[in-house]
Amino acid sequence: MANKLENYLDNIIMKNKLSHAYIFHSNNEEELDNIILLFTKKIFCPSGINYCNSCKICNQINVKNYINFYCLETEGTIKKEDIENLKFNFSISPLLNKKVYWIKNIENITSQAANAVLKFLEEPPKDVLIFLTTTKIKSVISTIISRCQILNVGYFNNNELSTISNEEEFVKEVFEEFLKKYSPTEFFVIFYVMDKLKVKKDISVFFSMLLRYTYNNIKNNQYLNKLYELALKSKNELENNINARLVLDSFLFEMCKSNIEIR
Repeated sequence: MANKLENYLDNIIMKNKLSHAYIFHSNNEEELDNIILLFTKKIFCPSGINYCNSCKICNQINVKNYINFYCLETEGTIKKEDIENLKFNFSISPLLNKKVYWIKNIENITSQAANAVLKFLEEPPKDVLIFLTTTKIKSVISTIISRCQILNVGYFNNNELSTISNEEEFVKEVFEEFLKKYSPTEFFVIFYVMDKLKVKKDISVFFSMLLRYTYNNIKNNQYLNKLYELALKSKNELENNINARLVLDSFLFEMCKSNIEIR
C-alpha cells in the first residue's frame, strides 16, 4: 500500500493535478504522520518528488516548522477558534509557492469548527492545500468526507501496532543492545544483530521498534531524519517480500556508511 500511494502522490504532483483537500486514514497514526511529511516534502523540496530530506526546507518540515506548512494538533476536541487560528496563521505567511494546512484527528472536530472547515473546503483559497488525517474514518462528518479525496494509507495488525508484546521480548533485548552499543565504527553490534535476527517476523518487529524510537526522538537528533527514512524504506521492502536477511544486512551497512549516530 505504501509504495502504491507514494507512486500516486508522485504522479499527481508531476502532472500538477493536486486536489485542494485530502483525507488520509489508517489505524496507525505514525504511518499517517509519515505520509503527510513525505507528501509535504515532495511538494516543497527543491528536489521535488525525489526530495533530499537534508535541505533546510526538508528539515523544517520534519519538525513541523516550515513557514508554509502548519499542523493543527490538539489534545482534545478541535474547536472553532483552533480553525480560526489556523487560517490566521496562513494569512500572515509570505505568499510563496503553495501553503499546506494539516489537521490531525479530524474526527474530533466540533460542529462549529466543522462548519468553518466546510466553508474553507467549499471556497478554497488559491494554492492552499488541506490535509486531514484520522484513525477513525467512520467517525468523520460525512459532509467533510464528501468534499475531500480519500486516501487509504493502510491498516496494520495489532501485533505491529502494539508497543512491545511479551512474545517480542527477545527482539526488544536485541534492539536495546543495538541502541546502547551502536556507533558507525563499532561493527560488533552490527554482527550481533545480524546473528540474532534471522526470521522475517523478528526483523519486521525490529524495524517497527526502530521507527517508533526515531519518530519519538527525531526533534532532538538531526541524524534521526535519515535513520527514519532508511528504516521506513527497509520496512516497506519487507512488506514487498524482499529477502528479510538481505534487507536487514543492507540497512545496517547503510547506517554505517552514512555515519548515522543514534544518540
